Amino acid sequence: MNCYENATPRMSASDGKLESTYASNLPIVDYSWAQFTRHYSKGGFEYSVVPIIYSVSASAVITWFLTIFILTSYTIKSSLLLKSSTILSSIFLMIVMIRGIYELDFEQKNGYLSGLGFLDTLNNSLYLKIFDFLSVLLLQINQVQVIMRLFSRQNDKRLILSLGLTASLSSQIIWAISKFHDFGSSSETGYILPTFIYLTRTSMAICYASLITVFLILKSNDIIAHRNIWLITVLTLIVICGPVAFFVADVANAFVYELSDIFSVVTYVICVVIPWEWCNRYNMIMRMKEKEGVLGRRFFEDEFYHLDGLELFVEDSDPENDNNENQAGDSQNRGKREGRYVSLQKKV
Repeated sequence: MNCYENATPRMSASDGKLESTYASNLPIVDYSWAQFTRHYSKGGFEYSVVPIIYSVSASAVITWFLTIFILTSYTIKSSLLLKSSTILSSIFLMIVMIRGIYELDFEQKNGYLSGLGFLDTLNNSLYLKIFDFLSVLLLQINQVQVIMRLFSRQNDKRLILSLGLTASLSSQIIWAISKFHDFGSSSETGYILPTFIYLTRTSMAICYASLITVFLILKSNDIIAHRNIWLITVLTLIVICGPVAFFVADVANAFVYELSDIFSVVTYVICVVIPWEWCNRYNMIMRMKEKEGVLGRRFFEDEFYHLDGLELFVEDSDPENDNNENQAGDSQNRGKREGRYVSLQKKV
């Protein structure tokens, strides 16, 4: 008790001395608190509100920044698919922010803040599930498009497109089944499918990172020769290994335990935008190199029918030319026969 002259007496009860001296908690309160903190996944710091708020806010800011970068890029125009996917991801994270603020305001008015309840609200929202499904599907197709830009042959691009679309659609359909279908508490499928989807996405991320890394190693001479793409090359290597790093941290039960799903959309956006810009820079360098060379760009056999609009490389049979050649051949044979007939008449 602190009393001052001409001041209102105040008592400091923040240290718990008043409760420990004059009052004690009800047994139900002590029991519920013990149940809440007994299991490590119920009372750990990763389930508190603070890291989740920081994660969602950072993800939204990074996604919005990359979306503005894509829409205002002046090097090479981005594809319509890339623009639509980044815009949809920005809208999705904006809705997540608004819904999260509303949920935190509701919890604060009721006298508690629960990170687990915050996550349950976001994961159980129907419209957020639909936005998540569409944005991740488009971003996975964008990753396929980035891999296609690394190859020159049309046959290789078609093969990558078919395999990538099949893998993306399959993983997202299974994810939608696990999210939209109610399996019940007694069904084991409801517990197996999320883990299977998580491992599938991690495997796809490893394949994506491996293909880009191998391509960078093969083109290391060109990269070393041009210093202006060193920084974006290192940045590309870092961002494509992000999903793999989150998987290792999740397995190790580190700080990001069960928080990696929050970074899924922003991770896809980063893994698409940065390699896309690297492909733009690298292709510009290769075009300048081909212009300075003698032979120019290489043309493959399967590109002739698509690129040779003037029919410089592919010779198709023309019916009129064939008829003219046949008529010329017939006239020559007829002339030979007539010449022989005239020579025989002279002899006679």
